Amino acid sequence: MQINPIEPSRSASLHYAFNRTPLHYAAEQGKLAICKQLISNGTNVNALDYCNVTPLHYAAYRGKLAVCNQLISNGANINNLDNLERTPLHYAAEQGKSAVCKQLISNGAKVNALDYCNVTPLHYAAYRGKLSVCEQLISNGANINNLDNLERTPLHYAAEQGKSAVCKQLISNGAKVNAVDYCNVTPLHFAAYRGKLSVCEQLISKGANVNNLDNLERTPLHYAAYQGKSAVSKQLISNGAKVNALDYCNVTPLHYAAYRGKLAVCNQLISNGANVNPLDNINKTPLNYAARIGSVDVCKLLISNGAKINTFDKFDLTRLHYAADQGKLSVCEQLISNGANVNTYENGTPLHYAAYRGKLAVCKQLISNGANVNNLDNLERTPLHYAAEQGKSAVCKQLISNGAKVNAIDYCNVTPLHYAAYRGPLAVCKQLISNGANVNNLDNLERTPLHYAAEQGKSAVCKQLISNGAKVNALDYCNVTPLHYAAYRGELAVCKQLISNGANVNNLDNLERTPLHYAAEQGKSAVCKQLISNGAKVNALDYCNVTPLHYAAYRGKLAVCNQLISNGANVNTLDNINRTPLNYAARTGSVDVCKLLISNGAKINAFDEFDWPRLHFSADQGKLAICEQLISNGANVNSLDYLGRTPLHYAAKQGNLAVCRQLFKWCQRSFSNGVNVNALDYCNVTPLHYAAYRGKLAVCNQLISNGANVNTLDNINKTPLKYAARIGSVDVCKLLISNGAKINAFDEFDWTRSHYAADQEKLAVCEQLISNGANVNSLDYLGRTPLHYVAKQGDLAVCNFHRTPLHYASEQGKLAVCKELISNDANVNTLDNANETPLHYAARIGSVDVCKILISNGANINAFNYYNRTPLMLATSEKHVAVTEYFVENNAVLLKEFYDFGSQPLFGHKTEKRYASFNANLVSKTADIRSGTN
Repeated sequence: MQINPIEPSRSASLHYAFNRTPLHYAAEQGKLAICKQLISNGTNVNALDYCNVTPLHYAAYRGKLAVCNQLISNGANINNLDNLERTPLHYAAEQGKSAVCKQLISNGAKVNALDYCNVTPLHYAAYRGKLSVCEQLISNGANINNLDNLERTPLHYAAEQGKSAVCKQLISNGAKVNAVDYCNVTPLHFAAYRGKLSVCEQLISKGANVNNLDNLERTPLHYAAYQGKSAVSKQLISNGAKVNALDYCNVTPLHYAAYRGKLAVCNQLISNGANVNPLDNINKTPLNYAARIGSVDVCKLLISNGAKINTFDKFDLTRLHYAADQGKLSVCEQLISNGANVNTYENGTPLHYAAYRGKLAVCKQLISNGANVNNLDNLERTPLHYAAEQGKSAVCKQLISNGAKVNAIDYCNVTPLHYAAYRGPLAVCKQLISNGANVNNLDNLERTPLHYAAEQGKSAVCKQLISNGAKVNALDYCNVTPLHYAAYRGELAVCKQLISNGANVNNLDNLERTPLHYAAEQGKSAVCKQLISNGAKVNALDYCNVTPLHYAAYRGKLAVCNQLISNGANVNTLDNINRTPLNYAARTGSVDVCKLLISNGAKINAFDEFDWPRLHFSADQGKLAICEQLISNGANVNSLDYLGRTPLHYAAKQGNLAVCRQLFKWCQRSFSNGVNVNALDYCNVTPLHYAAYRGKLAVCNQLISNGANVNTLDNINKTPLKYAARIGSVDVCKLLISNGAKINAFDEFDWTRSHYAADQEKLAVCEQLISNGANVNSLDYLGRTPLHYVAKQGDLAVCNFHRTPLHYASEQGKLAVCKELISNDANVNTLDNANETPLHYAARIGSVDVCKILISNGANINAFNYYNRTPLMLATSEKHVAVTEYFVENNAVLLKEFYDFGSQPLFGHKTEKRYASFNANLVSKTADIRSGTN
């Protein structure tokens, strides 16, 4: 709220940096004669500094009345806005310059001007407690209840700052004492929070509601209690404030006071009837809060007034748990002396919490008061597990000396030593081992503490464990040794330690992988070197015949690949699907690894189990650099995979233009026979078919410019144009047509391109084909034209070209299409091969709107199909009530032979009330006519 215009610098060199004129400085300092001289010499009285502050702002801020008069009389804009949209009146009001305010107002200053936060001069004056300015502004029409952008009134400002006289002035002039801001906070909330007693008294005496709720349902008493404002709390309570009021979390004023350790307020609340055991939304009482922060005096007060000690909150914790967790020794003593259960647990005992936090004094206290050192929490962990995990050596010593089991296992069979080994506190490990901890205990995954320490690279712990008998070749449930873990993590020091103590560098896990496989996959070069120098097999095969080199190549680990090859790794080893390391590197796009493998003799054109050479992988994945590398080293650009596809098929299919170009360019440079641009796969599909189907315009253009045949037929006589038409790729269609693609050719199903485009509702493609001579009346093997498919799909935009079969549109309930067809002279009574009219179709699906448009245009309501069924019969058979009612209202004929009302009602069982009246109505309309009569 405070205005802080930039003060003039003492350094002349900085004056110009702020864009201030000499008049700004003279006005600020009240130098009237200089101001007159400057103005008479043409200085702009409305000049703006870099904050858009004028000389009048400065004079108003400093209260220089004579200068203000001079500036105003020479044309200074009284309502100029600075960069925060404040006027000179804002400045004068905030500083309490009454005479200047009077002068500004008398010259037209807006008393209700709003700055960028919607704050008025009255807000500023109220905040600062400038009574005379407030009186002046109010007497000149200032809105007493104006709201800023936080919806606060001047009274909120004055109340927060404890400006009693201003509050009185505002209230007497109509300020709303219960006005709420955007958080529903009233002036009384602000005054209570700040402890402004006189303001609180004034507000209450003028009708302020002491139990008003903010948006979190807190009353002024909650605010006062939280801040420990004893006098205000007393005032509020004496005026009816509810001492047990609940906020949105069911927190009472006593909870707040207890949480802040406000003893006097707690005493006051309790003496006025506050419940000492209310539960908030997580079942915490005020004693929980006081215990957590360690407020002994508040705890004593609450206990002496009946606070419950051993109840659980939502997390199954008591007050003692909180005090122990925070290491509040005095509170723990207080609670225990008043009967707190030291062994109570649902989610761990207080000793678990104290041990985890390393609170030695509290641990001693709990143990001396009977805490069981071997109690299990819900994860079956003892306090020693927690102390060991956190490396709390002194607490571990205390627990062990009091009988804690050093080999206790949790629900995963993990011992304290496992935790300590994982975290690496050496002192705790030594302590546990010296007290009988089993160094080879197995967890539920059969891992020993050495597995844990090796994985985390805890070299000193590993040394300690091994020297005390830990098995260096211990196997977990996957036959993984500590060396596997260390190799995977790249923990060189641990690897050296394990190997020097007899770890087998060629141990196999359950997938037959050695530590070298692990290190190679992760690119741990130093570890690989260490393993190899100690006899690790560089060509070891896992269960899929994958070598360390395969793993390193797949991950693109160049340094490891180089290391393995220099130590004899076979670059052409085949895995169980005949892939070499080069396959792996090509697939992931590692150019440097590919170069390394090729330079060391890797075969370029070898096939895997699926007859995929390396180049196919790279073309499919769009790995341009790999393709260049492979081609330059002799890869066959026309090799076929098991589907008869070349690399160009895959590049075209994926739209990899750069790869396609590379394939063509290389062949041109090398004067080879070239890429077969019209290569056929096992379905006689060419690269151009694939590119057209995917709508890859640039690739299509590239292929055609290199001789691709635009009219090649696949095994069901489809050309690339059919593929493009099916997906609606207009640009590809244009390209193909402009290069001679046949428009009206038929495929195996006698479908032309127009059939495909119409069936898929491709309007733009239809336009393109028709404009290029497509036969719109060509018939497929079912005798349907493209327009039959348009009608069936209900595409009105495409139908507008010609009339369409009305029965298709009716069958789909396409009202707009039906209207279009009828407006183009479609016959509403056309019979299909089952003698059904469009009305039969519409009746069968229950489309009332389509039925109406057909009948209104002359459809025969009593037409019989091949099975002597009228539209009404079909509608009733499908239980379309609305359509049936419409037909009956339009005098459709009913047949006794069809409707046996004596045995079966039209809709549902005749006892069903919802159909009774309708069935009766139909009976009354039944006509006795013969089948075949119209």
